[in-house]
Amino acid sequence: FAARLDEQLEAMDQAYSVLDFPNLAALAHWLKGAGGTIGYHAFTEPARTLEMCAKAGDGPGADAALRELHHLTGRLVVPGQTHSASAAA
Repeated sequence: FAARLDEQLEAMDQAYSVLDFPNLAALAHWLKGAGGTIGYHAFTEPARTLEMCAKAGDGPGADAALRELHHLTGRLVVPGQTHSASAAA
């Protein structure tokens, strides 16, 4: 999940940078489901917010949600590693 998360966040950043809200919403939807499914529930609400903002074309809201997801990713600790998952990428 951690490795895929870094890839997906990069794709989210790219989609946001070109205002590709449909793609951003789809990527956020993936994170909303995937994070909760494997026990990373802290990602569910910010991903839900990002998905809703993207669907509404709310750039500032999407930006805030993306920043929150990056913050959470920076705090993600993968068992067996001594540093955050995003620092390993």
